[in-house]
Amino acid sequence: MVRLILSQLSDEDSDGLQCPMHKNLVDVGLLSVSERNWLNSYHEEVWDKVSPLLQNDSRALSWLKRECSPV
Repeated sequence: MVRLILSQLSDEDSDGLQCPMHKNLVDVGLLSVSERNWLNSYHEEVWDKVSPLLQNDSRALSWLKRECSPV
C-alpha cells in the first residue's frame, strides 16, 4: 500500500508536472472521505490544466476524461 502524506506537499515542491493517478492502483474502500475528496479535487485540477493542451487529440482527451472521473 502506498499512502500519500498530504501535509508534506506544497506548491513549492511542485515541478509543474501533473497527471491522473491510476485508479486501478487505488483501493478506494481504504480511503477516508477527505482522501477521496482530495483525489477528486486533484483529478479536477489535472483536467482543468491538461485538457486544453489535448484539444487536438480526441483519443488522448477521452483517456484523460476517463482517468480524471470521480472515484
